[in-house]
Amino acid sequence: MKLANRANAEIEKADLESARRDLEAAIRLAPEYWPALYTRGTLFLKQGKYDLALQDANHVLRQDSTVVEAALLRGQVNIKLRKYAATLHDPDNIIHIQPRRITWAVAFQQRAMVFAICQGSSIRNLPLPLRDATTACKMTGWKDASMIDTLAFVHGELGDFDSAIRYEQQAIRFGNGTPRESQSFRKQLGRLTQHRPSQER
Repeated sequence: MKLANRANAEIEKADLESARRDLEAAIRLAPEYWPALYTRGTLFLKQGKYDLALQDANHVLRQDSTVVEAALLRGQVNIKLRKYAATLHDPDNIIHIQPRRITWAVAFQQRAMVFAICQGSSIRNLPLPLRDATTACKMTGWKDASMIDTLAFVHGELGDFDSAIRYEQQAIRFGNGTPRESQSFRKQLGRLTQHRPSQER
């Protein structure tokens, strides 16, 4: 537990290599300790090692299918791997069981992203992500920059660039994202200002 907690602090400081070493040590001592497996999965996601992140998320969920954080991690990884149909399973289940409010909101956010980016896919349905992204913003009191950024993204995919720009500017003003998220918000604002939808995150 001490190693896993220290790894979380190291990730906050962007010291990913130290975090990886501490997580590996924790997992060697307790191979089934799911918080360490989950944290290592989030680390792999940050490093773009999507197959390894997916393995850790699946490992956690095989132990305990009710760990919604691991289910959301698996959804994030599947989005990166463009396995969109597989991605919908986890947020749908989480929305159905109605976990604590912030996790529930993230599930709506994740489902909105999947529906919005599946251009040319049979599961793309633009009215649904607008509803889901708006629900996520309402559930977090319109105070979560990441949720508002997702709503801006969806409006851009719909071609409503005026609304998209307004929401993206709002996300940037909140400034409660990580430096990496803030950079992503500004990059998206540039695309939206040029009236270009993204299709990528």
